[in-house]
Amino acid sequence: MKKSYFLLIILIMIAIIAVFFLRKPQIIQNAKNLAETNAAFTSSSKVFSTNTALATTSSVIIAPKSNLIQYDREKTNAIQQYMESLNKPIDFFGQIIDQDGNPVSGVKVKVKIRHIKVIVPAAWGDEDQIIPIEKETDLGGRFEIHDVAGVNGFDVESIQKAGYQLSPKAANHFSSSSGSLENPVIIKMWKMGEKAQLINGNKFWGIIPDYRTYTMDFLTQTKSDGNNVSGDIRVRIIRPAQVKPRERFDWSFEIEGIQGGIIQTQDDFMYQAPEAGYQPKYEFSMSTNNPNWKREMDGMQFYLQSRNGNVCGRFAVDVIPDYNEQSVFNVTFSVNPNGSRNLQP
Repeated sequence: MKKSYFLLIILIMIAIIAVFFLRKPQIIQNAKNLAETNAAFTSSSKVFSTNTALATTSSVIIAPKSNLIQYDREKTNAIQQYMESLNKPIDFFGQIIDQDGNPVSGVKVKVKIRHIKVIVPAAWGDEDQIIPIEKETDLGGRFEIHDVAGVNGFDVESIQKAGYQLSPKAANHFSSSSGSLENPVIIKMWKMGEKAQLINGNKFWGIIPDYRTYTMDFLTQTKSDGNNVSGDIRVRIIRPAQVKPRERFDWSFEIEGIQGGIIQTQDDFMYQAPEAGYQPKYEFSMSTNNPNWKREMDGMQFYLQSRNGNVCGRFAVDVIPDYNEQSVFNVTFSVNPNGSRNLQP
């Protein structure tokens, strides 16, 4: 009896072991499939959560089709809906004018719009689109862009018309919704005329910042110490003799027009000097108490009239008060030595 009992137990154990080994490959395969599905879904979730990166660097979700099909349909649809929501309808109103404020018709405008598409099982093979659009301004200098959607607005590829030059300050990107019928976005172009014979230069002049005077001659492109020298502008900079790194300090400078004057400006183009309005000098000071304190000033633009009106010009300047134990007056200039206000290159 005991032998029969033990024999039965042994047979049952053999049967259990046989079943386990017969099903082991299927168990392992199921575990692999589950791991792959979880990894794919985790990767997709990370992509979905980093919405900023998706909006700016990549607009396509790519995963093996076999894995995508295993996703929960609701989660897949949510990803697709979110990505497609990044495409905003373009609603843009623009107007192009010349230097005198007159509308410019017949300007050819080329833009491109990036439209996001999402790769999902239901639309396998779709790709992002770069949608090119060409417009031409009407008699009022206007153009509009509608009936298309894209991500992050649109980029300007070119704005062209023979005999005109686009403003160097013109934007090359616009948001999805910009301007209105009553208040369009203004874009400036310059109607080209007779070119002037100009003297151009760029100088990186060192200055001792103890308020001494430097005279700068744009015709000869030279800098001299003192007041009793002919030239176009005089410059003075002052700051403490000792300046510690990363610490604030008081500083100031002056730019004086010689036998004429200067006018600070924000003009898009500086191709014609004003007839009047010149001031004897421009003064600037930066106090340590200023919440917007800066260590330098750059990109300042001026019109110039000098030598009793015999020279007209323009110049842009950067002032660096602390540079290699001195200061720097970095100036780019174009002057007409014939007394004409025409500064067109």
